[in-house]
Amino acid sequence: MAKAQRYFKILHNPDYVFKLYDKIEIYRIFGHYLKRDWIYVKDCTIDGFESFCHKHKIVMIKPRRSSCGKGIRKVVINNELDIKNGISNYIMKM
Repeated sequence: MAKAQRYFKILHNPDYVFKLYDKIEIYRIFGHYLKRDWIYVKDCTIDGFESFCHKHKIVMIKPRRSSCGKGIRKVVINNELDIKNGISNYIMKM
């Protein structure tokens, strides 16, 4: 077996590798290394979501299972209506 194949087999243990394909799992496991605030809207209250948006005037919305920048949206929050209408509606479609 080639050296690269041995590493692949060791590093891609099927019991754990699935976590690397899920952004939420990555952020939960490695979040303290990422040094950025993040929320998962399905685990967040409306008040928590609004608080996050007030703190961060630019929000990146990422699909849970996507890669290479596909589906990422940058949203600039100008006022309360942006939070309640624009962002909330977009997230609910994800």
